[in-house]
Amino acid sequence: MASSSAKQPLSGMERKQKQRDLEEARKERLMQLLQVLMPGDTVLKSARKRRLICTNGLLQDAARCVKYLKHTALSDYRGGMMRSRACGTILLRRQDLHVVESNLGMELFSPFAPFKGYCGQSLRIVTHAADGEELAAAVKRAQVGQVVTVRLVRMCFEESSGCLLSKYVRKELKVSHASPDGKTVLLTCVLTASDTAPLTTSPEFFEEFFKFAEEHCRGPCKVVCGSNVLESLDWMQERMVVVDPIGTDSLVQTLWSLSQGYASIMAQVMVEAIRMYMWVGKDRAGRPVFQTATCMQHGTLKTKWHHFLCAGCSGEPIAVPSPPNKRTSCIHTLLLPEDGGFNPWKVARTIMLVGGTQLEGLFTCVHREQHSEVGHHLLRGGGTAFVRESFYRRDEEPAADVEKTMDAN
Repeated sequence: MASSSAKQPLSGMERKQKQRDLEEARKERLMQLLQVLMPGDTVLKSARKRRLICTNGLLQDAARCVKYLKHTALSDYRGGMMRSRACGTILLRRQDLHVVESNLGMELFSPFAPFKGYCGQSLRIVTHAADGEELAAAVKRAQVGQVVTVRLVRMCFEESSGCLLSKYVRKELKVSHASPDGKTVLLTCVLTASDTAPLTTSPEFFEEFFKFAEEHCRGPCKVVCGSNVLESLDWMQERMVVVDPIGTDSLVQTLWSLSQGYASIMAQVMVEAIRMYMWVGKDRAGRPVFQTATCMQHGTLKTKWHHFLCAGCSGEPIAVPSPPNKRTSCIHTLLLPEDGGFNPWKVARTIMLVGGTQLEGLFTCVHREQHSEVGHHLLRGGGTAFVRESFYRRDEEPAADVEKTMDAN
């Protein structure tokens, strides 16, 4: 016989009541959670009478709440990332290294308006020419956590001097995220206070600048050929119309006959026939103005001097004769030495060649005591670029008083 102390089985009504109590307890816990997470939400079922609240309705509210909180958290994270000054962020299209978006930190890193934060430009062209291949390879791999060290060019307008300044700064770019579809990567870098502070000069800087320019950047020089001569000439021809005001036709015909019909030989012979006369003047505000006159000479054949360039560093674009379907201009900047760089220079500049609103070429000109170094970093398209290096050697052969001749014309 069963013990009298044994539990009696629940009746049907008692089981139903216990189930209702458990359901009410669950609903009460869900209600408390939802009211904590979304206290101001008038759509919550807490506005209804207790007996009308169903578990399914609360579960739907809970799912909606989780979705809302997830979206809010992502929005807050993205907003914080975009406003960050200490962390630079670049969203990059892998196909062509096009900068889709960048954050406030990168805008402070390079605040010059046409290329602010590099947005809309190719990251390849604002990367030092010597580091471009390494950057392209890292983006192609898109391995999250990988770090690539490159030099990025900063561009800042200095109000006190009225000059556009530029400087290469070494940064470690980290691949922080790669999109599942493989189309974009997120690059980040640590930014220091000096990275986001404006570039500056001083009166002493310009005193040294003009002293060196007067002693070493005035006079004739000859072009010493480097690499990719023919390719760079083809690149230029697509974007610029060569005006012939100095009568080079007969000289070109002579050089072509000497080249025996080989375009590569012709290109090198032509470049070696170019003579340049360079000097640095001042505008009315006392800012540097880079001036260049050119002529061509081969043996006894020589053309007249042509005032090829007169460019200040105010950041204003200078129109370049270009084909009807291509609007080309150039912008000159004063290039400051890299921090801790080898053999810092006194006089240097960058020349940005712009097609419409796109930065397509970056020329770096560093003037030394006996020669000038010129690096051409030219964008092909599809995120690829090529580099040409050449040198301007000081010419021992005296030139006519070119500056007065140019002023008279």
